[in-house]
Amino acid sequence: MVLSIAGLDPSNGAGLTADLKTFEANGVYGLSVCTAITVQNEHEFVGLEWVKCNLILQQIDILVSNYSVRFVKIGIVENLKVLVRIINHLHEKNPTIKIIWDPILKASSGFSFHSNLKEESLIEVIKSCYLITPNQIEWDQLFAPLQKKIPLEEMCNIFLKGGHSDGEYSIDTLLEQGVETQYKAIRLPYTKHGTGCVLSAAITANLENGKSLKESCDLAKQYVTKFIDSNNTMLGDHHYGTN
Repeated sequence: MVLSIAGLDPSNGAGLTADLKTFEANGVYGLSVCTAITVQNEHEFVGLEWVKCNLILQQIDILVSNYSVRFVKIGIVENLKVLVRIINHLHEKNPTIKIIWDPILKASSGFSFHSNLKEESLIEVIKSCYLITPNQIEWDQLFAPLQKKIPLEEMCNIFLKGGHSDGEYSIDTLLEQGVETQYKAIRLPYTKHGTGCVLSAAITANLENGKSLKESCDLAKQYVTKFIDSNNTMLGDHHYGTN
C-alpha cells in the first residue's frame, strides 16, 4: 500500500483522486490523507480551504496504525511549517518510510499556493525526502538558488520534470546520488490537468512494486505520456496501466 497526502480536486484530474487512479492503474492500493479542499475544474481554480494540521496528522495516524506504508507521496500543503510537521510525524511512525515530495507552487489553472518560503525549512524538508519532483518553474524558484550554495543531490534524489521546457522532446532528468539519467518522449500537441501529480504518483507506485528508482521513473514517464495521449481534452484516462 502507498499513501497520498494531497488536496482534493473536484474534477479528479489532479490531487488525491488522480493519485489514487494512478496507483490503481499501476497495480498498487492507495490510501489518502486530505490537506485541502479546492474549488476548481481543469480550466479554473477559484480557491481552497486548508485542512488543519492536527486533522491531517490524525488521518495519518488512523491509517498507519492499521496498514504498512513504505512510500508516501506528498502534494500541496499549506506551508513548509506544516510540511515539516507531516514529514517528522511520518518518520516518527516509521523511521524507514520513503517520502516523494511533489513541490506544487502553482496549479495548472494559474493559482499560486506559496510565497516567502524560508530557506532553512526548505533544506530540512529536502534532507527528509527520498525524492523531490519539481518542474522547471518550481526548480527555478525553489531549488536553483539553494543549489548555488548547497549540492542538493547529496541530500536527496531529484527528478526534474521537463514538461514546461521547449523543444520537440519532453526530457525529464533524474539525479540519483549525483548520477544523471534522462528520460525522453515526443512532446505532444496538448497537455493534461494534473500531469505532475500523475507522474509522481506513478513513480511512487513503481517503487512500491519493487522497481529501482531509475526503472520507476522510466515506467512513470511512459505512463504519463500515454495518459497525456489518451485523448485531446484536459482530463486524461487512466486505463493505460503499465502492469
